[in-house]
Formats: sequence, C-alpha cells, structure tokens
Amino acid sequence: MSLNMLIDAMDTSKNCRTAEEKWAGYTGTFFKLGSPFVTIGEADIKTGEVLGLQSTNPPSWFARFFDQNYKTICPHVPPVGVPAQNLTRSKWLLSHNKCLPDDSAPIVRDYYDDIAQFGYSAAVGIPCGVPGASGVVRVLLCGAGKGDEAFVDSDTFRFLTLLAPVAAIEAMPLREGHPDIVYEGRQRLSPREKDVLCLLANGYMNARIAEKLQISEVTVRMHMTSARKKLKCATRDQAMALALVRGLIQI
Repeated sequence: MSLNMLIDAMDTSKNCRTAEEKWAGYTGTFFKLGSPFVTIGEADIKTGEVLGLQSTNPPSWFARFFDQNYKTICPHVPPVGVPAQNLTRSKWLLSHNKCLPDDSAPIVRDYYDDIAQFGYSAAVGIPCGVPGASGVVRVLLCGAGKGDEAFVDSDTFRFLTLLAPVAAIEAMPLREGHPDIVYEGRQRLSPREKDVLCLLANGYMNARIAEKLQISEVTVRMHMTSARKKLKCATRDQAMALALVRGLIQI
C-alpha cells in the first residue's frame, strides 16, 4: 500500500457529483482492500447521542444495537465530553470474548455474540472532527470478516486507517431525512407514540385520536410531547413530518 493509492482514492472522489456516489466509491475501495463493512457515524460530544449512522451493515444489526442498548458498552461510541482531537482509535476483537471475566455483564457477552453472528471478527473505529461542528465527533468503522482477525494488523489495513478520516468527511452527508441514514431515534419511539403521530399525519385531531385509540386526550398529549422531545422537534407538526421522512410512520 502506498500514498499513491490514497491520492488515487481522493482523486476518484473528486469526480463524484453526489454524496451517494462518494459513499459508493469509498465503500468500494474498502471492500476491494478486504474490509467486509464500512460504517460512518456521528455523535454529540456533550450528550453522547448517536446523531446518525450510514453503513453497509444490514438495518437489522442497528435495530438490535439500539434495542439492546449496546451503545452503552460499545468501544466505538465516543465518551461523553471528550473532544474529537483527544480521541484515539478504538479496537474490538472477537477473541477478547474468550478472555472476558466470568462475572462480565450479560450485555457485554451478548454484544460480542451478536457481532459474531453477523459474521465479523474485528472492528476498528477511527475518530475525527467535523468541519464547522465543534460539538460533533465522527467515527468511521471498518474491520475484518469471520476468521480473519489478523487482517486489522496488516499493512493493507493500516492504509485503510489513513483513508478513513478522508472518507469519513467526504462520504457522509448526514443531511436530515437522507434515506440511508439510521437514526437512534428510529428505535426510541414507542408503538403508542407512533400510533398518535400516524393518526395526526392522517388528519385526526386530539379528540378523534383519543377516541380511535381508546385513551384520554391528556394521554394523547402526553404521547405527543414525548415523541416530540425524542425527535428533538419544537412542534408536533415538525415531529409528524420528521417521523414521516425517517420512515417511522406511514400515512
């Protein structure tokens, strides 16, 4: 691997007209060089909230990730309050699972086991800052497939870690509503909150929503307020629109 390959990858990106083309170009390079997956994510430094993820991994993995609250023990999620420039590379190895103490928390063992079931043996996270967003850190993850853990110590993988910060900046649009972005909030809305937003989107007012769901209007307002806060929206109409854009509800 050489500096020329890094330059070639960047030159190829310059010829891409859209963020989607850049994403396809960079992920293609990672695949070609041996990484079976690429994930780029952003997190709020102050709160630790995952702002968005774009990945070649299946959506079922992220559903599992958020449902099981793996974010709390994932080594690649940046610690709260630590600026991007102070973060270091994180590494996860499947072999570490064999060395876990007997009293390890069940969630830790479940995390390792679930990743193994998805066919991966190692993952490395490379953090970087986001231009113009001092309160946000971006992390690119790549790694090794089943039975190929040693790949993350190879010269080829070292080249990928050089390419990672460039790809993280250029290949992750993270614009609101982008269909390829996975939001942490997608897993947070309760079924009842989705019901309320869905009925609102279909033109129902509070009284009719309450009648339809056989709950009180006070409860309707409670679910609406909760959904709005989870989606970080100022109004219920904004929450409804965002839920539609993200695919949380359907008309």
